[in-house]
Amino acid sequence: MNPVKTILQACAITIAALIVTAALWFTLGEPERTIPCDPATLSQPEICLQTVINDWANENVLWVDARLYKEWQTDGMPDSVLLSTDDEEHDYETLLGEAAERIITADRVVIYCKTTGCGTSKAIANKLIADQMNPNCYALHGGWQALQAAGY
Repeated sequence: MNPVKTILQACAITIAALIVTAALWFTLGEPERTIPCDPATLSQPEICLQTVINDWANENVLWVDARLYKEWQTDGMPDSVLLSTDDEEHDYETLLGEAAERIITADRVVIYCKTTGCGTSKAIANKLIADQMNPNCYALHGGWQALQAAGY
């Protein structure tokens, strides 16, 4: 078998695949990147991002970042507070004390963590509710990934 012929065939196949991909992209548009969320399938205290955006637009929603301090500092939601249980440098109770007034006075509190499967936001939401900080605490389904996919 001729190695030059094999390389040329591989290049031709790659170019054909790129042409088909580009044609599909321009015909159908870019792929859907949002995290799917069906409110009917969520467990308490989860909430869909679309509910926050569409239904709570006129409410005082406090975003709580449950990721590490350095992640919050880098790309946390604007005007959010940090409330992390996994950050060795920042104690949860100290962070809670700093954020307490904002949590108590918010109409709704939405907590997000790093990934779709992260349970930290649910645990924090349930703890804030149990501690009677605010009865309207929710864990964002999809976490930070849902926010990024939606362009935040």
